[in-house]
Amino acid sequence: MAPAPKWRVVIVDDHERSRVVVRAAVGSAGGEVVGEAIRRADALPLVSETRPDVVVCAVEQSATASEFTF
Repeated sequence: MAPAPKWRVVIVDDHERSRVVVRAAVGSAGGEVVGEAIRRADALPLVSETRPDVVVCAVEQSATASEFTF
C-alpha cells in the first residue's frame, strides 16, 4: 500500500523562530513545508508556484482576502 500523500504547507512569517516552530509542527503532523516567505509580497508568487494545500500566515502579515485571491 502506498503511503498517504502529505499535505503541503507554505509558511509566511517575519519571525524566524515562529517559522521554525510551525515547520516542526507541520512535519510532526505528517505535512510537508514546501516554502517559506518572510514578507507577504514574497508569499504570493511562492504560493502560485508551489500550490500548497495550506498557507500559515502570521497575523501581522495578514492582508485583505482579495490580496490572497488566486
